[in-house]
Amino acid sequence: RIPGGVRHREVSFGFDRVFDTKATSLEVFQFTTKQLIDEVLSGVNCTCFAYGPTGAGKTHTMVGSPPLSPGVIILTIDELFYKMSLNQDKIFKVSISYLEVYNETIRDL
Repeated sequence: RIPGGVRHREVSFGFDRVFDTKATSLEVFQFTTKQLIDEVLSGVNCTCFAYGPTGAGKTHTMVGSPPLSPGVIILTIDELFYKMSLNQDKIFKVSISYLEVYNETIRDL
């Protein structure tokens, strides 16, 4: 309750998995976006959302340090195009957006 303000309803969030500071981008990829690739290939729109405070490592996890330590984005794209190559009988149209939301401002990266 905000003093002197309006009561807001309680909100709770559930997490499928929490990673510690020793988790690699590959581990994050394997437990998050890798499972979305088959959905994407069947026509479902999917989103990967990294959330956390400034300095928590979101950009490093998503982008990584290619070529030795690729991030989730590169690992996902590699797997997506690998699986597309296994489906030579289909035509795919791929569209990807990489956005940053910071201080209520959206930037297309």
